[in-house]
Amino acid sequence: MFIVGHDGVLIGTRFSDLFENDMIGQPINTQVLPGLAAPLQAALGGEEEIDKLYTIPNPGESVILVFPVWDEAHERVLGALVAVGEFPSVQSTLSSIIPIMGISFLVFTLIAGIAGTIYGSVAARGLSTRLDRLSEGTYAWSQGDFTKLVEDDSGDEIGQLAYNLNQMAQELES
Repeated sequence: MFIVGHDGVLIGTRFSDLFENDMIGQPINTQVLPGLAAPLQAALGGEEEIDKLYTIPNPGESVILVFPVWDEAHERVLGALVAVGEFPSVQSTLSSIIPIMGISFLVFTLIAGIAGTIYGSVAARGLSTRLDRLSEGTYAWSQGDFTKLVEDDSGDEIGQLAYNLNQMAQELES
């Protein structure tokens, strides 16, 4: 960012790699920044139409904005404020996003793995207990003890199987 006086002299700079401090007070060389001449001339000429106060010398890379600075009565241009903005390149954007996405993916995978392991452990324990009851009941029946019934009151497929096996055991006992 830098300020140019109405006579084209560099008045000051802020965070600018384009001009050294010893260039302050010297006429500005518009060739230092390609595309600066037209919007700077328009701003110093009092132009306020926004289309004439900016340029994009390298599409996708940078933009030059020039703002006229008026006196209090808005009668005379005192100078121009020039701002140069750079667009991030696709490569720099991707190089900053990809590590974040990678870390997010790893954290998500780790959390999903832990949650899946906990859920699987709880679900398997309940299923294992129910299948053990079925196994104990069918073992007792294989030994001829049809008084042993399988306790499973759930309404799912294993519960229905236990109910049907209990019905069969009761019929065989009688």
